[in-house]
Amino acid sequence: MPGLPVFVDEQDTKILFRWLSDDQDIAFIVPTGPRQWKAVPAVSELEDGNYSLWYVPSGSLPLLGGDDPNAIIANPWQGWTDLLPLADSTTAYFGAGHLGEIRLRLQTRHRPYSQQERSEGRLLNGLLLGSKDLMSVSGLQWIGNHYQPAPKQMHQWWRRLKRWVGREAVRLRPYAAISGTYQYQRWSFWAFPSAFQKLQNGMDYYANGWDLTKDLSAAQGKVT
Repeated sequence: MPGLPVFVDEQDTKILFRWLSDDQDIAFIVPTGPRQWKAVPAVSELEDGNYSLWYVPSGSLPLLGGDDPNAIIANPWQGWTDLLPLADSTTAYFGAGHLGEIRLRLQTRHRPYSQQERSEGRLLNGLLLGSKDLMSVSGLQWIGNHYQPAPKQMHQWWRRLKRWVGREAVRLRPYAAISGTYQYQRWSFWAFPSAFQKLQNGMDYYANGWDLTKDLSAAQGKVT
C-alpha cells in the first residue's frame, strides 16, 4: 500500500495545502456537522486529525449504510450525511480501499498538552503527554493495487505527488539494527523545511519507532 510519511508543522502545511489546492483533480473532504461532509476544492488550514482527499477523475463516491448497496453521493460538492454508524466519526468513510481516496493524517503540533487541555480531555496525540516538544510523523496514504488494479492516471498522480515532495522536503532514511549491524532501510521519511529545521535543532521526534538520527546529522536541508 503506497505511503508517504512526512514531518510537517503548521508553517509547512501552507506549502502542502497550496500544492493540493492548486491541483484541480483533488478535493478535500471536510466536516460540516456531526457525520456531515462536503467536498471543497481548496483549504488554507486544517486542524490535526485524519482526512480524506478525493481524486475527482476517479468518479463518484459511495454512500454506504443505506438500503441500496450501490448508492452514490449525489453531489459531494453540496454535501452529504453518513448513513453508516462508525466508531470513528471524525473522518468520512468510503469503504475499505476506495481507489479514489487518498488519506491524509496531520500531526503538526509538537507542544506538550497543558494541564487545562488534559483536564478537559482535548487530547489528539498521546505522545504529547510529556513535558517536552516532540514532532510526530504525518503522512499520505493510498490503497494502490492492494485489492485491484488502480487506474493508470491515479498512479501517475501519486508519482507526481512523490516527485513534488522530493523537491520540497528533505529525505530522511531510517536506520535500524539488522543481524547485528546497522543498515539504512530502503524507504524514507520526508521533512518539510520548517519541521526539518526543528528536527536538526534537536527537537525530539516519533517516526513510528525508527531511528533517523544519522540522516538528521548529515542531511543538507532546504531550510528557509
